[in-house]
Amino acid sequence: GKARAQGSSRETFTHQQGTNEVKREDKVAIIEFFAWLRNTHVAANKVKSLTIVFAHAAETCRFANDLARKSGIEEVPFRDAAPLDWRWAESFIAKAIEQEAEASLIIAGFPCKGLSSSNVDGKGLHDRQSVLLFELVRVIRECEEQLELDVEWFAECVASMKEEERVECSRVLGSAPVLVDAGHITHCRRETLYWGS
Repeated sequence: GKARAQGSSRETFTHQQGTNEVKREDKVAIIEFFAWLRNTHVAANKVKSLTIVFAHAAETCRFANDLARKSGIEEVPFRDAAPLDWRWAESFIAKAIEQEAEASLIIAGFPCKGLSSSNVDGKGLHDRQSVLLFELVRVIRECEEQLELDVEWFAECVASMKEEERVECSRVLGSAPVLVDAGHITHCRRETLYWGS
């Protein structure tokens, strides 16, 4: 199996009502595809027990990248996933271990333009933007082949895609999706499919 980095989680002691309570802090290195508004960083700030030791992001939208910079998001940005090859994976995993990360976390929302049922002219997985799905799988494999750190991942896309497209996405990812509806926690009903390790 994969060896976990030693000393990769911190334990902090807090005094509460006369008792010492041990809280564990998990440390991860993240890679975001189609990173957009960097919601992973927002979530990590809410979950106090999770620390992002460093981050890489692949995002083509200039507005989103400028916003991340102005918001003080510390990351290494890429405009394309193509440079994320085995040399990059080797360097990324080595730095993650050096920073005492317990795992690398790969997050992707592959573009829904070709898959959404609202696009009557959608080309499905043959759409030019849908290639990110296959780039995601390639990068997961590149990281897993380093064998030195656990690699966890999840990906999301629109739930309204055709059944045959959903089946093909599941085959490519090697995982069955879970349907999540944002309407349970917000005033906006939005069904999304999530695949994960």
